[in-house]
Amino acid sequence: MICGRELKWRLAVVKMHLNVITYYARNVACALPYRTVARWVKAFRADLNESADLHSTGRPSIPQHQIDILSGLLSIDRLWTLRELSVEVGISRQTVWYILKKW
Repeated sequence: MICGRELKWRLAVVKMHLNVITYYARNVACALPYRTVARWVKAFRADLNESADLHSTGRPSIPQHQIDILSGLLSIDRLWTLRELSVEVGISRQTVWYILKKW
């Protein structure tokens, strides 16, 4: 006998599976099996209980002190390469480039 909670979960998975089939039927020649969607839903619900995933806000922010260090170095001498700045501040060249483009 299936309890109410289990029945609700199975109905939710069936609805999601139908949504996936409907989407893929319009866009792709094949659809995902029900079991695959059920595994995704189970994994998604299991991961929501982990506190590390709850506080994720996307791309990590750049600390203001690193931006201040870069601007200070550039105010003294503008003839720095990205590599030199990245070594001096201790961040990647991509992050230095991003800061220079944005600020």
